[in-house]
Amino acid sequence: MCEGEVMLRRGLGAIERQLDRDKFVRIHRSTIINIAHAGTLMRDDLGRLKLRLRGRTEWLFVSKPFERTFKGL
Repeated sequence: MCEGEVMLRRGLGAIERQLDRDKFVRIHRSTIINIAHAGTLMRDDLGRLKLRLRGRTEWLFVSKPFERTFKGL
């Protein structure tokens, strides 16, 4: 299992086009996640959707344009 962060020379859009759309989703203009690692999803007091990945403690905010990914959950 890989862990950590990496630096990329290509734009995130180019990388996103190469990923399996059933496994990876964009949640913010600068963030793509592996949906299999999604854990807790909730709204904060201001109504912003936030997500915590399994095994992680930090919250990732889901931008309004990408909330549609989680409709019906």
